[in-house]
Amino acid sequence: MNTLKLRPLEIEYHISIMPYEIDVAGIVSNITYIRWLENMRVMILEKHFPIVNMLNNGILPTLGKTEIEYRKPLTFFNKVTGKMWVSSIGEKKIVAEAEFLVGDSLHAIASQVGFLVDKKTMRSINIPEEIKELYDNWDKQQTM
Repeated sequence: MNTLKLRPLEIEYHISIMPYEIDVAGIVSNITYIRWLENMRVMILEKHFPIVNMLNNGILPTLGKTEIEYRKPLTFFNKVTGKMWVSSIGEKKIVAEAEFLVGDSLHAIASQVGFLVDKKTMRSINIPEEIKELYDNWDKQQTM
């Protein structure tokens, strides 16, 4: 992941580490990163593709894959900023990337692959054109 490239639909999440998120080694537990990614994914959906609209149209956002690379441990007193953005939209999948920082220090990177599923058939559907257009238009606006 390149932190200097254009990052469509980016959101920022300021994280306070809670005592229950620390494992026996005194660092943030792996499962905590998954929860943070979920929170950021919901933030992107709420800001750009409201979940209530998807549900009203019989569409379910679904996660297919998560990858996390832990670079430096996070501890209780760290002030963490999570950032997530959409890095690509294909015919049937949306890829989001994320990073976790303390100041300018990069502590972890992640990527997630999501799909949209038809609520009735429970099968993946093509990404709606309005979602693709939002992504494409953001990209065009940033390169002008």
